[in-house]
This record gives sequence, structure tokens and C-alpha cells, in this order.
Amino acid sequence: FELLRGQSMKNFNEDVVREFGRKYLAAKQDKTPADELYIEAQMLRSEMISIGARAQNVEERERIFTKLSRLRERFKNVAHPLAEYWYHHAWAQYYAALHEGEDFAEHMLGHLLKTLEICNNSPQICKGGERAFTVSKIAEAYYGESDFQKAFEMYDGLFKSGDIESQKRFYHTTKFVQI
Repeated sequence: FELLRGQSMKNFNEDVVREFGRKYLAAKQDKTPADELYIEAQMLRSEMISIGARAQNVEERERIFTKLSRLRERFKNVAHPLAEYWYHHAWAQYYAALHEGEDFAEHMLGHLLKTLEICNNSPQICKGGERAFTVSKIAEAYYGESDFQKAFEMYDGLFKSGDIESQKRFYHTTKFVQI
């Protein structure tokens, strides 16, 4: 599921990824509602990336917004940090790729900051990769809003932490140099 979900848009096949998500849930012996939330949030995130890559279709944007909104209601009693992390990441992706309006950056940043809070409060689930990814996305959001001081501070802290994965990401290294 994880490998298929991370495919480039050229090779992404939503039906195959969903099938493997179902297989993952069926094979998991101690499946919880949090596992279902995780799979659904990840699928919506992948779907949004796919929609964004194809075109800015209004009906598809509205469909994703409705699905994300219903997802919260469906899993309102679920308390699992990893599921919450990916749920908020899915919303951040929605605002980054599909939402139109002046408030998109504020909403996106709010969800990204929530994912960082989850990482900071649950280090057992955010062992570096998720946290570094989140910090990079927050820094990128600040950069996009021309808040170069905050972007610099986020990137600077990330690179000083010695996180190897972040230093390998040329895109974020380039943004850091630009600042």
C-alpha cells in the first residue's frame, strides 16, 4: 500500500492502491478504526495529488472536500496519533493543491502545524521522516507566503538537526539557499 501510494502520477493507479489498502486492512489482525482512518486519509491525499496533476476540476474538488469533511465525522471518536497525523496532512494537501480562495495558505499552514504538534507529542510515530517532511512543508508554506524569516528558521533548524533525509531533498535545500 505504502509503495503503491507513493508512485508518480504517471504510474499512479487509484484502483490498485485502494485494493491494496483493503488487503492491508483485511490482513491486519488487530485492526482498529484508526487504521481505517489512516488508509482513507492516505487515499484522499493521493487522490488530491492526482486531481491536481490532471486539472483543477471543480466537481472533483467539491467531492474531495465532502469526503474529507465526512471522514472527520465518521472517525470523531478515534484517537490515534498516526491516523490524526495523516488526516491533517490530507487536509493540508487539499488546501495546497485544490482549494481556491485567499484563505488557502492559512488553512494549509494550520493543518501542517497540527501535524507538527502531533509529531512533537508522539515521537514514537514520527521518528524523523514524518517530522522532517512536515517541517519542510511548513517552511515551504512560509516561503510561499513570503515570510522568509520563519521559513529560514524552520529550514535552519531542520538542517542543523542533522536530519539526513532533509539534506537529500534537493528541492528544500534549494529553498533554504534561496532564503
